[in-house]
Amino acid sequence: MSAFDRLWALGATGAELIVSGDGVHWDLAGRPLRDADIYPGPSGIQLATDGETLVLVGVSSDGAARAATVSHDGQIDVTQDIPPPLGTETRLTLFGLADGFAVGIEAPTEAGRVLTDAEQRLRQLAGKIADYESLATSHADPPGDTRVTLRAVDGSVLHETTMSELGLTANEAAVLAAQTADAPSGLTKAEAFISADGRKWSEVDLPESVREDSSFVRADGAIALHPGSNSLVASKDGKNWSTASFPQSSDVDPIANPRELVVTRSSAWLLTGVPGYLLSADDVSGPYTTTGIEGRGLSFTDIGGTVAVVYADDNNDTPSRPRIALVDADASRVELELPASEEQRSWFLVPLSDQSVLAVQTGESGQVHLVNASG
Repeated sequence: MSAFDRLWALGATGAELIVSGDGVHWDLAGRPLRDADIYPGPSGIQLATDGETLVLVGVSSDGAARAATVSHDGQIDVTQDIPPPLGTETRLTLFGLADGFAVGIEAPTEAGRVLTDAEQRLRQLAGKIADYESLATSHADPPGDTRVTLRAVDGSVLHETTMSELGLTANEAAVLAAQTADAPSGLTKAEAFISADGRKWSEVDLPESVREDSSFVRADGAIALHPGSNSLVASKDGKNWSTASFPQSSDVDPIANPRELVVTRSSAWLLTGVPGYLLSADDVSGPYTTTGIEGRGLSFTDIGGTVAVVYADDNNDTPSRPRIALVDADASRVELELPASEEQRSWFLVPLSDQSVLAVQTGESGQVHLVNASG
């Protein structure tokens, strides 16, 4: 029996798995995740499936990315720590692929850690000195030191000091001076690991263009990264990579900030950040075009080649009632209204089969609605 004859989710604390047969009644599944030394990291614990195997990724108590498979009765089999301990700043992204799974790992470089620490210390010191609107640095004597100038909006000098007087190390001062003089670069590094069964993992050879200063995009059916430009770099197998650009929009300077990608059997769908736009393409390589769906609180999932999107139109002062749009590859769609709530709530979608999707409303009300893909 497949693990996905049932519905799986994380409990409210993130420390246990819960399971349901109908999406309404939920029970604890097996032992708590902490018994397997799996905890939520900065990215939480993530679940993915290839239709047969359920895989989860979290962080162990020593800071390693820990992968595990879950049996139908909720038994957790820790498969591998990938890679060695990473640190608390590391972010993980789990991908479900057509033939397996992948884990993306974003971690700060040494320069990134030094810069973050130095900037935090400068902000703390600046807050004690005076209220200010901007911070500028410039090189000055003595040689090897860097003068720090706090300026008001009108350009007047609020305070002048040097890195050494602030107590920054030579390494911190050098990194901070370099980053304030030029556009920040080399602050994060990206790695990815792939597995056919969720048990044995091997490193992915990422394109050179995304190994630094790129962020992984949550995706289903592909590994995806955003290199900071108006583009998306993605692969469905971890071997063949493509780069796709986003279209211009009439009311925003180009659409950017990809947030979520779903690759179906015959199309690819990309959700951007705020404001949210849904884009579509014939394949992950693009080109992407707008679908006419935009708004706030967007979430979507694939149900048998049709994409279900939950969203609320944010063009008016009074947001409309949230709706589910069932969008086909040709961008035709059926829209269904969801029940209104007195408070603005977030919705997310869970595919139940090739014909139906579960719409779950988060918040105190805990409303659950089953929507059939046929409308």
